[in-house]
Amino acid sequence: MSEQLNLFDSREVNIPLANKIESYYSPDVQALIMSQKERVYHAITRLKNPSQRDISEHTGIPRHLIPFRLKHLIKENRIIITGSKIDPDTEKEVTTYKEL
Repeated sequence: MSEQLNLFDSREVNIPLANKIESYYSPDVQALIMSQKERVYHAITRLKNPSQRDISEHTGIPRHLIPFRLKHLIKENRIIITGSKIDPDTEKEVTTYKEL
């Protein structure tokens, strides 16, 4: 009979890299994040005061990934928040952005 591991077992468990927190910091994932950030920036330069939905539709990047990229672009002083507009699909007020 094989011995089962439990949560309190001190032995190392072989977890695939894709399931480890270190995978976020892997060169491949960091390159993907950087390329997505550049795609978001490019979309902002091409669209007039886009919202996150506009950016997502323009780039093909899933909507839930856009805020993280925007935060970094704002921190790098590459874009600013320009105000807001009404989203035609949800009829809610959404934030808009532009390049500096």
